[in-house]
Amino acid sequence: TPNTTVDARTTSAGKRRRTKRVSSSASVGLSLPLFFGSLSNRTEEHGGYVIQWTCFLTYFCSTTLLNLPVIFLPVVATSVQNESMSSTSLVASVASVAVFGSAVGKLINGSVCTVIGVTRSTFWYIFGLGLCTFWFSVGSPSSLPYANAGMEFFGSIQWTALSMILRRAASRQKDGARYFSNGIAFMSYASTGGSFLTKTLGILLLQYFDWQTLGKGAAFFFSAVGGLAIIVMSLQMQLMERYKHNLSVKNEMDVNFKKEKDTTEKITPISLLKDIRCVISNHLFWVVGLAHGASMLGRSSDRVLGAFFQLLTNHSPRICGGLTISSTLGLIYGLNQGKKFATLPGKDSKRKFLYQRYKGAIFATLSLSFVAAARRTITTAPREPAQFLDFVFMPSSSVYILAFTVWIAISAFYLASNTAVLFFQIPSIATMNAFSKSESQQAIALSALEAIAFSLVAAPSWKLFGVLSCYSYEAAWIMIGVTLAIGGLLLFRAHTVL
Repeated sequence: TPNTTVDARTTSAGKRRRTKRVSSSASVGLSLPLFFGSLSNRTEEHGGYVIQWTCFLTYFCSTTLLNLPVIFLPVVATSVQNESMSSTSLVASVASVAVFGSAVGKLINGSVCTVIGVTRSTFWYIFGLGLCTFWFSVGSPSSLPYANAGMEFFGSIQWTALSMILRRAASRQKDGARYFSNGIAFMSYASTGGSFLTKTLGILLLQYFDWQTLGKGAAFFFSAVGGLAIIVMSLQMQLMERYKHNLSVKNEMDVNFKKEKDTTEKITPISLLKDIRCVISNHLFWVVGLAHGASMLGRSSDRVLGAFFQLLTNHSPRICGGLTISSTLGLIYGLNQGKKFATLPGKDSKRKFLYQRYKGAIFATLSLSFVAAARRTITTAPREPAQFLDFVFMPSSSVYILAFTVWIAISAFYLASNTAVLFFQIPSIATMNAFSKSESQQAIALSALEAIAFSLVAAPSWKLFGVLSCYSYEAAWIMIGVTLAIGGLLLFRAHTVL
């Protein structure tokens, strides 16, 4: 009938209008261009890239602040030579106490990430790092070890927290394993990039500003940039979660993500204690932790190399910290070479790869010991026989200064390049494989692994290095080489989790 036809047309038109409005609103909701991402069919992929970049920027800012003492200590050590504390004891004290601060942080920060959340913890900790950097810049020489320990404490959470953020983002990607591996490599480059910036731009600015002013400015700038990156990261993660919820995506990755979310929300003190007991009762955890402590010596060697450069070459203390850039370049080269570790076909090839890395690192420490012995020999050599011999054995000769500078730089490059993959990739791979069934256990294991490495190996080793260097740098570097050899033997026992 006519009325029925009109009603049908009206109903049809109303449905079309409603459909159009829904489609329009959905279009606006699914393609709204935001700085931190867009709600579209490619939200997961695009959001994954944003999270990788914000993790990179956060860790870059954190590493830049943590590397400031490397270029500041040679300048400070020169100013305290006439005081009760010698320059050598000051550098050794800062290195050992700083490692202790990292150990304490790593020991508790895994639980902090689990209880209050990874994004929230990394946000507040980066501002704590900025405050301790400010304290380091305004404090007295006697307070520098404690300020640096505070910096290391607040900076120690970043790798654990950002690794867990990448893992959560990887669970929403099509190729999660590849995404996580690339994200870890990306953060490794952030670490070396922050160190590179400090030792290049930082040394340049140190020629025009005193170190206190430079430290205070860096504390404000990099903590603010890092905090902004974490906010963007948090917004992007919320956007991806809301997109999944609105579209009601029922696939396996979504189910896994919801399980992870439920597990995170239902953490209790009893379950936390059970996870801790499960981690510390695993013997592979202790083996990998002790081996990681040995590789950590190569990664943190630039803290003592600045003073070592100054002692052997008599360069200006304002540039000795910058000369340790050879160690940073070695880390970059080592990370590039370490990319092929995950693609090696079998256990034997991986063992051979790790064996080559440890052999190269031990050779580098012996080379540094030998250059210290050569410098001592030239300094104490007799100069009476002839005039040309007097020139050759002159300790301040420009020829020997240049030779020692190049020698130390090459040895530092070789040491860092061979310990890069051992320090950055092995702990993450081992913990994710050994505790693959629980995210909480992975966070606790990764953080506690660093604590074991710092407190049981790195801190005592650098303390002993400081004592030995007061008498013989040759013996000090040999001790580092022996520790690396022991670490290599331990890691070969844990090849099943690699």
